[in-house]
Amino acid sequence: MKIALLLDARSPAFLRHANEMWRFLQDSQIENATFTFWLFYHQDKPSELPLLHLLPAEIMWFAVPEPLQTEACLASLEAAFAEQKPEVILCSSGPWGNEMAARLGMRLHGSAITSARSVLLSSSSCTAYKAVYEQHLLAEFSLPLPPHCISVAQSGGGQSQLSSAGQVPQRDSREPVPEHEWLLSVNVDHNMNVSSLSEARRVLAVGQGVGSAAGLQRVQEIAQQLGAQLGASRPVVMNAWGDMSTLVGISGAIIAPEICIAAGVSGAAAFSTGVCHSQFIVAINNDPQAAIFAHADVAIVDDMFQVLEALAVCVQQDT
Repeated sequence: MKIALLLDARSPAFLRHANEMWRFLQDSQIENATFTFWLFYHQDKPSELPLLHLLPAEIMWFAVPEPLQTEACLASLEAAFAEQKPEVILCSSGPWGNEMAARLGMRLHGSAITSARSVLLSSSSCTAYKAVYEQHLLAEFSLPLPPHCISVAQSGGGQSQLSSAGQVPQRDSREPVPEHEWLLSVNVDHNMNVSSLSEARRVLAVGQGVGSAAGLQRVQEIAQQLGAQLGASRPVVMNAWGDMSTLVGISGAIIAPEICIAAGVSGAAAFSTGVCHSQFIVAINNDPQAAIFAHADVAIVDDMFQVLEALAVCVQQDT
């Protein structure tokens, strides 16, 4: 069985996406597979790669223009599929990987599923598992037709280790980037207000316990001292204490940092769904019955400001 691992080497989150793919493979049951890497790049290829403790049979490089055009990616991947015929194309997490999986599944007349947590894969069947109903239920999906185009779910922080790929056969896709008559121009809007929470390794997420806009400003300074990105629950943004781009939860960012500190957050389902994939959660609340403690690795019952300021002092002393 051939499995192609599809990753965007141009992405700032390249190593994190590779780590999530490795966790997906570890959580899955896959029968007798060989792996190839399909990697997109713009001008320069990285000298070292996250090989995920695998022995890939080959690395195929796809040169793409800037700004990246999805249609160019799909045309190149169709040609690679026609040549190599992998039974599975595994895509990275996030919007780009989800779009690749869904559109490739349609174009290649196969099956597709996005944000899968694991698969049970043999030569005769493919069963994928995906969290549904606000992450409260793990659903089982049967993918009837190969190729099975699957994007992996976010699974917490961490980055894969880099290795030299000098011993792995590598080649460039010779498929030219096609011209699309219907595509007249491409404009990229670089919105500086777009939240970077989904890519953050550390997040300090605060709830209504922050108390006011002044309290949020105080916490923002602490977040900078901790080297963390600031997030907020819905009550914080609805009270206009913080910007909508900081919203964490079902209606905002679904995050998966290495460390998430949830301070002054009650733990409503909509918020908890947004942080449950974090690798390590510290919850701070003065209510010992707060629901957020059910999701925490470390629970601290105390005033959030006192705890955060003490934590910031400790971090500053260690740096």
